[in-house]
Amino acid sequence: MISLFRPYSLAREITTETKNRVSQLNPEHKSNINFSIIGFWWALFIITNYIGSFAFKTLFKDDTIDQFITSTQAYMFSDFMDIPAAILTLVMIQQISKEEKLLFDSTQHQNTDDNIKTSFIESPEPLS
Repeated sequence: MISLFRPYSLAREITTETKNRVSQLNPEHKSNINFSIIGFWWALFIITNYIGSFAFKTLFKDDTIDQFITSTQAYMFSDFMDIPAAILTLVMIQQISKEEKLLFDSTQHQNTDDNIKTSFIESPEPLS
């Protein structure tokens, strides 16, 4: 049962936390993460897995040509729906990746600023 919700909640948590941390470091940044893509991605994943599971179960119970054709069509539909699911997965990963890169760059920029401040404070005074 947890496998029905955990991947969705993890993807949602990653995007939310990344967006929040980027906003903390760079308040004027407008995030381009579309949270509805996560829902569509997970819905397509569940639908294609359910149809694929149905087709697999009926494949071994097929007694007639019509039943075999029905299970084959279900497999074909499931495989066809994997294409938009894969595209949504790539779009979702690309959006998260852009935000993660921005987070990394902002963190590096902040660390550089902190090092400059620290080195200025710790530098000895010049001898006269």
